[in-house]
Order: sequence, then structure tokens, then C-alpha cells
Amino acid sequence: MNIAPQWPGHLLLMRTVQNILMRISFLLSMIVLVQCRQSEKPTEFWIKSEQQPLLIKLKEGKVNYIRCYNLDSLTSEWPLRYPVFKFINGGDINQDGNEDLMVGVIKATRRDSIARKRLFLFQIKNKIIIPLWLGSSVSHPLEDFISYKNDSVTTIRTIEKEGNDRYLVADYTWRDFGLNFEKYIKRDLTLDKAGKIMNQLN
Repeated sequence: MNIAPQWPGHLLLMRTVQNILMRISFLLSMIVLVQCRQSEKPTEFWIKSEQQPLLIKLKEGKVNYIRCYNLDSLTSEWPLRYPVFKFINGGDINQDGNEDLMVGVIKATRRDSIARKRLFLFQIKNKIIIPLWLGSSVSHPLEDFISYKNDSVTTIRTIEKEGNDRYLVADYTWRDFGLNFEKYIKRDLTLDKAGKIMNQLN
């Protein structure tokens, strides 16, 4: 006949507390994991080019690759030999009827030896990734960007650093072969305030 062990009261309490703490620790780790995944930049999205939906993916590694897929088949890829901090569908930036890609990279240039955030634009032609604009520089050092449609024209809105931890929000549109400065939305802002204004599109 088996007799269940009799645990002293204080040991039983300690064991119960340990079990509760382990469960709380597990739940907290799951919450952190979910928050980390939610904060990660998107690494794939769909665009419409030449009346076809195409899947665009960012393959990250020592060399990053932008990849274009049509019906699960890889049709093109473009190497990026710098860190990527943002990767989004930019809408029809050059007004040719096709959606374009906006890629934020961190790199130096021939005119600026400091590795900073830069903006690259790509288009898709015949399912092939082609650079649209690699000029990268805007009026001030770039911090963040989005695009939105304004009266049927796609506008690129940026946050840029003015100095002394102050920021501005500016709008650009496509003209001929590059970005054309339109206007400053607001200047001399904290980064938090600039982020809120950047996303206030009306």
C-alpha cells in the first residue's frame, strides 16, 4: 500500500510559491517575445506592378537582399551591403501606375563619411528590381519616413534631425529623376512629437 508523502506546511507553501513564480516568469517571457516580434520591421509585403501582384521580401544576412517573387518563383533580387532599418511599400512614387519600394539603409556616402540613415527607392519593371533613386540624401540627416497619397500624388514624408536633439517634418514628391522638396510641415520638435506629426496625414 502506497502512502502519499506528507509535506510540512512551510515546504508545501514554498513549493506552491515556486510554481506560481515559474508560471509568472513564463508569461512575462511570452509577453516580451510578442512585443519584440511586433516591434520588428516588416520583411515582406505585396505590391502591384504592371497589373500583377508581386511579393517583395527582405532576406537579411551579412549581405541583405531584396527579392521579388511571382507565383512563388523568384524573379529578381538586389543586394544591399548595409544595414536596413525600414522596408515598406512606398506606393506609386513616380506616378507611372506601379507601386514602388522604400528602403531605409544605414551607410556613408562619398560626400558624407559618417554612416547615417538614408532612403533608397526601387521600382519593379518586368518583375525585375530596378533602382529608382539612390540619391539617399534629403535636406537634413534622415531619421524616419513614410509615404501617403495627397490629391492622387504620392508624397514622401520624413523626419529629419536639425541638431541639438531637435527634429523637423518635411514633405517631398517625385520630379523627373529625384525627390523634390515641397515644404516643412513643422520644425524644432522633439522626436516623439515629430513622430506624431509625421503620422497625422490630414
